[in-house]
Amino acid sequence: MSVGASALPLRITIRPPRRSVDLIDFPDDLAQPVMARLKAESCSVNRRRHIGEIKSDTVAVLICGDDPDWRTLLGDIRAYRPDVLLIVVTRLPDHDKWLDALESGADDYCCLPLEQQHVRWLFGRESQFPMLSRGAEA
Repeated sequence: MSVGASALPLRITIRPPRRSVDLIDFPDDLAQPVMARLKAESCSVNRRRHIGEIKSDTVAVLICGDDPDWRTLLGDIRAYRPDVLLIVVTRLPDHDKWLDALESGADDYCCLPLEQQHVRWLFGRESQFPMLSRGAEA
């Protein structure tokens, strides 16, 4: 079967796989906006109370940097799951806390509000999963 000039344009969309992200011991008021942003970026988000609840398909764990014991939690998660992306999230930006988080083993440090560009940068989605489309002009 041949395809003539009247064939419809081909559009191909490659969607990134849903990334499983866990929030560990987040207060409700901080968890809600973080979960909303991550879900808007096609992440599957779960709140967990303990590190033992982190699933094998989890690719990133976010912890609350406002908790006084965040360094201990970060170290425990790093020891339990060294393969996950660890991100400290806080309400108040602090240069010293940012540096402390990175030196303590965090992969990144974020402040609210969590922006779309930041989430995409964290997961490298814009470069790894570009939108492919070919219209009638191709």
